[in-house]
Amino acid sequence: MDKVLSHTLREEDLAVTAGGLVNLILKNCVKVTGHEISGAKFLPDGITVDGRLVHVSERIAPGQTLRIILPEDEDRDAMVPARMPRGGPEILYEDEDIVILNKPAGIVSHPSPGHYADSMANYLAGYYKDKGEDFVCRLVGRLDKETSGTLLFAKNRAACARLFRERSEDELRRTYLAIVHGLFPEGQLEGTIEGNIDAMPGVLMLRQVTGDGSGLRAVTQYRVLAQRREEESEMPLDPERSVGTSTSNACGCTSAKRLGATEDHPNTSMARGRRPDGFDASVESEGQMKPCGGGISLVQCHILTGRTHQIRLHMASIGHPLVGDTLYGPEAQMPDPDGHIVSMPGEKRALLHAARITLIQPFTGEKIEVGAPLPSDFQCFSGYNFS
Repeated sequence: MDKVLSHTLREEDLAVTAGGLVNLILKNCVKVTGHEISGAKFLPDGITVDGRLVHVSERIAPGQTLRIILPEDEDRDAMVPARMPRGGPEILYEDEDIVILNKPAGIVSHPSPGHYADSMANYLAGYYKDKGEDFVCRLVGRLDKETSGTLLFAKNRAACARLFRERSEDELRRTYLAIVHGLFPEGQLEGTIEGNIDAMPGVLMLRQVTGDGSGLRAVTQYRVLAQRREEESEMPLDPERSVGTSTSNACGCTSAKRLGATEDHPNTSMARGRRPDGFDASVESEGQMKPCGGGISLVQCHILTGRTHQIRLHMASIGHPLVGDTLYGPEAQMPDPDGHIVSMPGEKRALLHAARITLIQPFTGEKIEVGAPLPSDFQCFSGYNFS
């Protein structure tokens, strides 16, 4: 029999739930885990408020009752097995407890509205079904549809719980690569961006960096690996730097915490996003957000918090939106093989790649580090050493 938990929001709960955010009510008031929330999200009536199905990013008011269903038994029929077009999933690493895939851009990580049978989770279920192996694989940290790279699944419930604990303790780390607009000046080649992230009112898919303390805390560490000026060849900054290098905020690192225009980033203004109807919402107080310098840069990122669109928003907030980002960037453009920004036909995406994942094997304690090869749309930086 399923377990049903409920909580009626009180005025005193608002301080610990960011003003009644469903996700934080479930974690801080109902005391359920993120994994249990993820499981409930895809059940009929899994998470409701006063009988209405809600999303975890919504807010509710005091007096409303939040209800979550926790299934007692694993529903093996909930995941629809499917065969991946153009071959099966690319497996980068696998043992008896975990499997790491190389996710292509353009495919969602797990079933969601409109994608109930064409996610990486569906394709992995289909892969094991064809092999006659009986696994219920559980996703540990999703990637956005546009993001490519390392995608981790646990092959049993116990491994999943341990991996989520590693993630919360920053023992499970992903290193991202992004190609961004603009060149970084000396003194700004690495730093830490801190800026709360919240939903953009009236636009379901968009988020915004807030300057008033509202929203959820978000922290991104970045390091510039290489830069290319317009009409010039690649300019690696340090051949010893690679995606395996720690992105910790070392002493002397210039921090880009302030989100308005700064002395170090004079063209920077807060990233507010671009609405699907074409309305440019990137203006905050003075002027529009503009990239610093002509050209593109390859940036290594590590996120200390996992917020929706975090890297895209944070890089845009310091004047360096991701190339190809139609939500928070200036246009839908991509670099050609020589690094020139041009309009290109076909699928476009924000150039973000989960290049490496590091974790501790849940039961043996072995450190595992797995990298994903650069996708074709990163080819303008293909000569850089990522080993």
